[in-house]
Amino acid sequence: MHSQEPSFCINTALERVGGDHALFREISILFHQEYPALQNDMEIAIQSGDAHQLMVAAHTLKGSLATFGADAAQKTALRLEMMGRHANLSGAEEAFIELKQLLQKLDDDLASAKLPA
Repeated sequence: MHSQEPSFCINTALERVGGDHALFREISILFHQEYPALQNDMEIAIQSGDAHQLMVAAHTLKGSLATFGADAAQKTALRLEMMGRHANLSGAEEAFIELKQLLQKLDDDLASAKLPA
């Protein structure tokens, strides 16, 4: 993923909140506050081999990512969710590293998002 590519779709995100800029900012702040705990849950799940915990945390995160139209991160979270669902964590560490990078970029991009008039 190139650093210049957007990590989310501002139009999708605004559509999901009915065009409400204040609500967009509010959910961006909530995401910033809440995603680290889900990320931590996934990391612990992968380290301990807890497929169910990975599935639940990745599923929850995937829903948040859909709100922003963050397709790349959402697809990676789905991949981790499916690994958990099928109790096959092969490749989970690599996917998790990718997801962490995508989440950090999303968090940065949300913080600096320029909303259309």
